[in-house]
Amino acid sequence: MRYFKAVFFSMLFVFGAPYLAMAGMSSPNFSIQADAIDVGGVRSSSGGISLNDSLDELSTGESRSLSFISDIGFWPMVGNDEVISFTVTDAVANLGTLDPSNVRYDTAAFRAATTAKSGYSIQFFGSSLASMEHTISALSSRSVLSVDTEQFGFNLVENSFIGVDPIGGLGQPTADYGFPDQFKFVSGETIAQSNVPSNFTNYTMSIISNISGITDAGSYATNLTVVVTGRY
Repeated sequence: MRYFKAVFFSMLFVFGAPYLAMAGMSSPNFSIQADAIDVGGVRSSSGGISLNDSLDELSTGESRSLSFISDIGFWPMVGNDEVISFTVTDAVANLGTLDPSNVRYDTAAFRAATTAKSGYSIQFFGSSLASMEHTISALSSRSVLSVDTEQFGFNLVENSFIGVDPIGGLGQPTADYGFPDQFKFVSGETIAQSNVPSNFTNYTMSIISNISGITDAGSYATNLTVVVTGRY
């Protein structure tokens, strides 16, 4: 018999730091982190709204091109920090007993959101299923299922037999991990991203494995690390 215990996912969070250019003054005794030349301003709110206003600034708002983003005015200098939020909602996938005549599959899940102006990217790092004696061949290119052949991979979309498309937000799988009924596993690759600020996107990893008739028997397992990076 050929056994597989479980796929365990560990999560590592990597947050890029924004580069900010702003006016500031300091001395050994004080520091002013943000200043503006205008005639006044106030932060006001009610039960349903919050408003930051300033008087007599010549121009405010956001300006962007392919190579820069500029937030103009006083309030962007002191406004809310950009953040990333990431949650593992299903950390374990159990493929059961591997069989050369049938594909084995299960799912894991996570979700991501950010207020970063250029969104986020998600990578993974890890190795294929392995026992003490043998490592199952990972899919180095996007591939369809083939029974009686060693395969290990995943995607992030709905397939004919497992998985769902990403739900919510503006995040999407990258091309190699976003094609139905085709799977891949290359450590270090970007598997999903958003190019703009996004509410939570719920991702489901559809994980598959096949073995051949001569694959060594044993208990197979692996650990993966998912890295989420903000694009500021």
